[in-house]
Amino acid sequence: MNKLITVYWRDIPAQVIGRKGRKSVCKKLLDPRFQHAIDRAAMRARKTSENAYLEDWRRVLDVNLWGPIIMVRAFLPSLKRNGGHIVNVASVDGLLAIPGSAAYSVSKFGLVGFSEVLGIELSGYGIGVTAVCPGFTWTPMVDTISIKGYSRDKLDKLLRFVKPLVFTTPEKLSLGIIKAVKRNRAVFAHTAAGRILYFIKRLSPRLYRDLVGIPLCRMLKRLE
Repeated sequence: MNKLITVYWRDIPAQVIGRKGRKSVCKKLLDPRFQHAIDRAAMRARKTSENAYLEDWRRVLDVNLWGPIIMVRAFLPSLKRNGGHIVNVASVDGLLAIPGSAAYSVSKFGLVGFSEVLGIELSGYGIGVTAVCPGFTWTPMVDTISIKGYSRDKLDKLLRFVKPLVFTTPEKLSLGIIKAVKRNRAVFAHTAAGRILYFIKRLSPRLYRDLVGIPLCRMLKRLE
């Protein structure tokens, strides 16, 4: 029976970056039947390109980009023997330039690119690779959002209004990932807003910048 293993890179000790540590972790996670892996790594630093410290960049890139690269490489021998599918959970920030989280966006753009290259390189081994790019997910953390000039009631009404377009739920995201894997999608943008904005950006990067990126940057300053 196929095994589905989710790798929470953030929960694995930093020593795994070393060869011995990496082999130790993989030995615990894998058996000969291993065929599927979902990498779910995420660390965010809400800072601009200018005010993010180099340490912020290193920490975010280590978790969000180097973690998946290292672990996928470690799992490849088993995957190449058995075939299967790799799911790298990136973000809509890996498809769109979202101001205010420079390091996070760079790491997720890198993860999407890594996934696309990997999918091409491994196609001859019966291994599919999907980069999943969720947008906002409706969880209890939504209640912590605040915007200057908005009361709690007014903000709640606004969030409920945009929920169908901007937000997804953990349940819908899970079902979407399963469908994307079955269809061997290279990149899967989950929310309606994410798909629309990604289409606009591919159509005209300048249009996206002027109509979405710059206004969003101004809006986000109100969140500070």
